[in-house]
Order: sequence, then structure tokens, then C-alpha cells
Amino acid sequence: MRRVRMGKGKLVEIPAYAKEKVEKTELQKRLSKWQSSLIRGLKANLTFGQCAVMYKRETGEFPQSGWPGAYEAGSLLWKRLVRQELTMPELCRQIREVQR
Repeated sequence: MRRVRMGKGKLVEIPAYAKEKVEKTELQKRLSKWQSSLIRGLKANLTFGQCAVMYKRETGEFPQSGWPGAYEAGSLLWKRLVRQELTMPELCRQIREVQR
């Protein structure tokens, strides 16, 4: 129970419900790290390859193909700047689509 002060100053006891924390899956955690690497790339004017190296340092593996900004090995697209390809709203939209 928790006490809440109502409009006229009267204290009322209201039952407090515990909200269960939803645990992320391992894939969701890795995708979230990739998203944060791309956001850092947007802000610091980095290439996709530089973001992939940051991601690899954190997780020990390269980003999965099919994720936004993840290309085939040896592709010249890794050398493009994140800022040239994605904006923040586009990145968030693409990440949401991959999570579905």
C-alpha cells in the first residue's frame, strides 16, 4: 500500500502494484549495442566500418547482416559515413522494423 495525498489534502491508501521488468533477449541486447554504435557514428561523423569495430570491441563479433548499416564483408559501403546514409529518425525506424 502507498499513501497518496488527494486534492483536498486527505491521505488515501492505494494498493501499489509491482511492475515486472521485461528482460531483453540476447539478440535484442546486441541490436541495442549496434544501434548505440551507429548513434555514436552519427554524432562523431564516423564510418560504418568504424562503428562496426566499436561494436566488435564491445561484443566480440561483427554486426549481423540484415541490421541497418551492416553490409557484407569487403563491401565498399563500410567506408561511407553514417551521417550520409542515415538520420536519427530513420535509424530508429529501421531498428524497430528489425526487432519485429
